[in-house]
Amino acid sequence: MPAPFFIQEFLVYPILAVGSWHLSTYYLLHVLATVAAGLLFFHLLFRDGAQGPMIRRLIVIIACGGLAGGYGIGFLLREFGVGSGVSSAWGALGGAAAAAIVASAGLGIPMLRLLDRGAPAAALWLGIGRIGCALAGCCYGRPTSGILAWDLPDIRGLTCGRYPTQLLSAAADFWIFGILVVLDRRRTGPASREGLSAAVFVSLYAVKRLILDSLRGDLQPALGPLTGSQVVAALFLVAALLVPVFSTRR
Repeated sequence: MPAPFFIQEFLVYPILAVGSWHLSTYYLLHVLATVAAGLLFFHLLFRDGAQGPMIRRLIVIIACGGLAGGYGIGFLLREFGVGSGVSSAWGALGGAAAAAIVASAGLGIPMLRLLDRGAPAAALWLGIGRIGCALAGCCYGRPTSGILAWDLPDIRGLTCGRYPTQLLSAAADFWIFGILVVLDRRRTGPASREGLSAAVFVSLYAVKRLILDSLRGDLQPALGPLTGSQVVAALFLVAALLVPVFSTRR
């Protein structure tokens, strides 16, 4: 079936023209996602008593790690022909997490606490960013004639009935974000365990990728029927399930 009118309007115009300026809606949405996630991360750490200048340095470090990981892995995936996206969400998350872990040692912030505060920000960033993917046509769905078929273009502009994987992914990311916000507001008793929010985020995100990546048309199998991102998701899922066990035994 045709995509909703407002979706079609945005997909027809992936470039916004403002006078002589031409802005990519993909990059515009990713900038918006980064700003929103950064502000949320700042709020959560400031609420915990961290100083503003230190938080700003931390945000810059994490953003640089996320950019390096996201665009670096995205470039490699395109070079090997196993992805079509400009950047890689797994690469961005891995790069940001690695930068946060390194920075936590230098700034004296407990690593798991820092990852907990970053989890809602990461989910918000992913949700907004996936809308940018829909505007660019990357991370597109496989052709289908089923009930979920929407007339959407791929990255080459070829339109047919497809799974709206970018929008399904964005909806799932916002749902995960909501769960993490609720969890953050109930930081008493068992819910205050350090590393729990990070583990919940990675677990739910990994399950989402295991399910939705099977509907994508731009990913190739890497291990049996699993795509490379699904293999990564499975590994992260196992690791995330071990975090609460590790934090309990400390």
